[in-house]
Amino acid sequence: MKTKKVLFILIGIILNSCTNNRIDEKNVARNKTPISERLKSDEDISIIALNSEKDTIVKGRKGTKIQIDKNTFTDIDGNPVKGVIDLFVKEVMSPEDIIRENISTIAEEGILETRGMMKIEAFSQGKKLKLADNKNISIYFPNRSYASEDVKLYYGKENENRIVEWEIAAAAETKVFSEDKIKLDISIKYRLLEDLDNRNAYFKNRSGGQDLLKNVLTFTDEEKEKLLDGYVRIHWILFEDGDLEVYAIEGNISSAKKKEIENKLNKIPFVEPFEREGDVADLNGTIDVLFYENEEYDEENFYVLTTERLGWINCDIFIDFEAPKVEMFVNVQGEKEVKVLFKNYDTVISGYVVNERYYFGKVPKEEPIEIIVMEYDNEQDMIKYSLTETVVKEEINKISPYELLTIDELKSKLELLN
Repeated sequence: MKTKKVLFILIGIILNSCTNNRIDEKNVARNKTPISERLKSDEDISIIALNSEKDTIVKGRKGTKIQIDKNTFTDIDGNPVKGVIDLFVKEVMSPEDIIRENISTIAEEGILETRGMMKIEAFSQGKKLKLADNKNISIYFPNRSYASEDVKLYYGKENENRIVEWEIAAAAETKVFSEDKIKLDISIKYRLLEDLDNRNAYFKNRSGGQDLLKNVLTFTDEEKEKLLDGYVRIHWILFEDGDLEVYAIEGNISSAKKKEIENKLNKIPFVEPFEREGDVADLNGTIDVLFYENEEYDEENFYVLTTERLGWINCDIFIDFEAPKVEMFVNVQGEKEVKVLFKNYDTVISGYVVNERYYFGKVPKEEPIEIIVMEYDNEQDMIKYSLTETVVKEEINKISPYELLTIDELKSKLELLN
């Protein structure tokens, strides 16, 4: 009898131990979830519907632009994709953004300073897409310093700690682009050739036609100055089969320029016929190309990068610090996230554990920095947060006291870093 009781007790201890181990493993797994995952929001992502068969320019919420030619996307197997494409765009432009996305501005050659980052994904009917082998897209990052810099294109990848790091693209076109001080505006006017009800007729891709015209109708600076506060008016007929015919052009431009415009427009089906209850109608109208002083002109520049793949894209410069480099250790223990923000650069790097300390290799000595330490408090479902202002040195043995913050409070703290 005693043997049976002892056996039952041992079994109970073992089962209880197994249960505790499962709970501990669950808690550890929860703690290992990057805090950035708790900071992310679907509101950070812009979802834009595109027509895959039309040239498109997408404008991001934070000043970026993406230029996409028609027939740019394929499925994963390389088959062309037609119809509506859902483009998912996430812009990362500030220290707050970088921390929320768990990004480290570092590559194999050393520390980087970002001029803007972006994650681009494309889907058709819920299936992920890629760029066709012979296609690329151009990304415009705002140049906030208005300086000409040796920016380069980097592609992002997650390391084993789920931190995004960077590798330089093997080959990429980069340039600086300036917006024009003379603004171009294009309007399309039309009328039906047949006596149909205009209220029930519609112009299928009028706005898309306007965007495409801005790319097709190019003018030199001299031509723009000559046409300032003036216009070019193009008269056209669009037949029911979709054929566009230009028959007259007005404006203070040369005969050669008029012929150039006529040839360009007669080659592109930038508009489609009207429809009314399934019937197609002929129509004619005018295209007005207007030029005037851009009141918003402030010599804003863009860095333009041409990428051959989707995913994480980074417009960066490599920082060649003059100061000697040191290996820095931050002496905090436990499951934490430790970030170093460089106060004089748009740079955030993440540390990783070496001998129970957080290691940052090859960082410039005496450079002013801020050290952010974050730890998830599982019991209180809150974040322990510490911000320490210091300079780079071999050992950081003391950090500022922790604050206990909710996720919303932490977001407010990170906003102050911008």
